[in-house]
Amino acid sequence: CNSLQPDCRPGVPLMEGETIVEMPAIQETLTQRYTQRALAFMRRAAAARQPFFLYYASNFPHTPLYASEDFLGTSAGGLYGDVVEELDWSVGRILD
Repeated sequence: CNSLQPDCRPGVPLMEGETIVEMPAIQETLTQRYTQRALAFMRRAAAARQPFFLYYASNFPHTPLYASEDFLGTSAGGLYGDVVEELDWSVGRILD
């Protein structure tokens, strides 16, 4: 399987602590789920009036590449461009 193709799904689990959330990880939804988790973390800290540190390290745009349905086929740069546009959206949401 060519690792640059989205149908080459690595058997890597998505973990939360010691718990396997899904196996294999649904890579197409990771960027949006990471964004939702980051926003929830920041909102909880803000509501508690607590300072926070958020370290956001996405697994993309490293291969294999996956973009969500919202971004797939939307850029002039092919799949890589779709992934970068989704990351740009994600960082924009977090900065907002």
